[in-house]
Amino acid sequence: EFPFILSADYWLAAKAGEKVTFTLKYIKNGRWSRDAATVTLIAPDGSKKNLGKINPASNQTFSFVAKEAGIYKTAVRGFYLKTALIASTVPAGPIAKEFENELDRVVGTLYFYVPKNTKNFAVRIWGRGFVNAVNLTDGIDGLCSSVTITAAVSFIVIAFLRKNMGAGLLSSALLGGCVGFLVWNKNPAKVFMGDTGSMFLGGMVVAISYTLECPLILLLTGIVYVIEAMSDVIQIGYFKLTHGKRIFKMAPIHHHFEMSGWSENKIVTVFSIVNLLGGLVAIAIIYFEKMTYL
Repeated sequence: EFPFILSADYWLAAKAGEKVTFTLKYIKNGRWSRDAATVTLIAPDGSKKNLGKINPASNQTFSFVAKEAGIYKTAVRGFYLKTALIASTVPAGPIAKEFENELDRVVGTLYFYVPKNTKNFAVRIWGRGFVNAVNLTDGIDGLCSSVTITAAVSFIVIAFLRKNMGAGLLSSALLGGCVGFLVWNKNPAKVFMGDTGSMFLGGMVVAISYTLECPLILLLTGIVYVIEAMSDVIQIGYFKLTHGKRIFKMAPIHHHFEMSGWSENKIVTVFSIVNLLGGLVAIAIIYFEKMTYL
């Protein structure tokens, strides 16, 4: 055996001003587990605070007061480390992969709550669902680009509110790319996006929502994606149940409005406004912190 450094990271979701207390267990793991491990608190704004140390074969309780609402990370560092989070006064869980089965409850009300050992499956379904929803939105000239522009603007504001520069830069790149592409993709389109482009945009909005640590907010910032996908699901399901009847003239729903006499420019404008309104609601939720945990 040789000593080597391992880390165990845990997240804790806290409200502003809330006192957080949690207990870690340092399990003795071989003859090298003889030195105390350090516990560092990383606040949502990136600032760090040393909470103290924990000795091998012992339990240690730590506490702090949250200065702002958000996800606080505790980084445990030591030699030949094996720890477990055994108690917390707030929603909490492990970040490191080796501790995923300790506690599968995931961050707050804007994040996922999924049963044990199904988290990866749920994330895959969520991601692929939205990627395909964005793909369905790409049905007429400029629609997917315009809707994604409004989603990117919402993400930029949310990233600013959550002090997440990485997500802000990624959202800005998405915004710039879509604006540049829209010059050639607006009606009448000279360049078409295709599945490769629309699925890439879907992957981007999903990735940004996870970077912001609140993927469920995508239900609002990408509400048009949701409507497009659900209209397709409802149409197909109703068609099969009724053996040939339809709810919409054509699905996804932008084709329904197209067959109802709306021009492509009108559809793009209305859908973009609807998605922007959804984004404003999402921004308001983040700003006023009306959810239990963000």
